[in-house]
Amino acid sequence: MGRSKNRVGQGDTNKYIIYLKGILLGVIVTAICVFVFAALMLLLKTGNRFAAPFATVSAAVGTFFAAAYTAKRMGSRGYINGLIIGIITFVIITVVSLIVDKGGLTMNTLFHFVIIILSSLIGGVVGVNFGRNKKFI
Repeated sequence: MGRSKNRVGQGDTNKYIIYLKGILLGVIVTAICVFVFAALMLLLKTGNRFAAPFATVSAAVGTFFAAAYTAKRMGSRGYINGLIIGIITFVIITVVSLIVDKGGLTMNTLFHFVIIILSSLIGGVVGVNFGRNKKFI
């Protein structure tokens, strides 16, 4: 009788690769959004007035797509996968901003946390349900 060979840890490695690809996709989408918003601000000659809101929206859109990709690839538990992606993304953004800006944690950091977590949770739920023949979410 044919026995399937299961390698110990094979599934865990695949999960980490899927998470890594999801975060990479999120970074790429965030960069594209930043470039589009920068071009929009240049064309409209708004200066730096809308830079912070556009950066927050860009991070939220990137996190949404990262969570949607990850949840779709995992196939289940979209809210958990979205939460994991959101926390990882928030930690990366916070650490980078603390290193670059040398500022501290403020109420704005809490606002970014809420926005990133909400967008990643929604992305995870949408991603796991995308393409299925369901009449509900």
